[in-house]
Amino acid sequence: MSMAPWLRLILIDLAIFFLFKWLTLRRAVRASDKHIPLSRKLGYVFCWVGMDARAFLSPVRHEHLPQAKFWFYAWLKIAMGCLLVGVVLRHVPVGMWVIRDWTALVGLGLIVPFGVFHLIALLWQRAGVHARPIMDRPFWSVSLTEFWGKRWNLAVHDLMNAFAFRPLLRRWGMRGSFIATFIISGLFHELVLSLPAWGGFGLPTFFFVLQLAGVALERSKGGRRLGLGRGWRGRVYVWLLTITPAYAVFHPAVLHKVMYPWLQSLGLLG
Repeated sequence: MSMAPWLRLILIDLAIFFLFKWLTLRRAVRASDKHIPLSRKLGYVFCWVGMDARAFLSPVRHEHLPQAKFWFYAWLKIAMGCLLVGVVLRHVPVGMWVIRDWTALVGLGLIVPFGVFHLIALLWQRAGVHARPIMDRPFWSVSLTEFWGKRWNLAVHDLMNAFAFRPLLRRWGMRGSFIATFIISGLFHELVLSLPAWGGFGLPTFFFVLQLAGVALERSKGGRRLGLGRGWRGRVYVWLLTITPAYAVFHPAVLHKVMYPWLQSLGLLG
């Protein structure tokens, strides 16, 4: 009996997740000269999605309690995502595939990485732990450099920085390691998305090569003259380069072999 693609995706991604949790935890423990309680280590591995182990395990207490508005925003995003996935999606005809796909993608995005993961970060911050939300208002970015370097999926960013960019920097220099990191990011997404769906190979890598070209244009003389790395022009540029080609990452194989069958198994699709 063959395994459902959505289950295969969950198992592969969990295996990769815990592998990197172990690697980052081991590095942080070796680098620390302080005793790290077992409860904090277990919390990092099993109850936190970020990959900045040093910050999370730091004995220095996070003193700034989350403001009430951030709790409200986290719950609001979860509620909006549940509305889209649980109510709106089932009423969108299959033939209206663009609206249907974006309803599902935006809804799931609001529920999990933007909502639940934000809520978990706030809970850890309230406990005095340095746990920065992995999605830090990415679409407020005014440049692709800011988007990928400071705001979008900081868990993957920390992994790429620790296991790709820094090791390659010593061998290939800034430009070579920068190019390689984007390509490795594409291959990483092939592993966590295309492989479980068994389709769409090459599309995530194409997306990250496109991002690399976009950053190069943004930093060029022409890009600076056009204002691509600042102000409203930079923000629109980020939206065009990240949202418009998003189907290259969440391609039809992921949507139709993984996401929709999974939602159907949960009773969220008719």
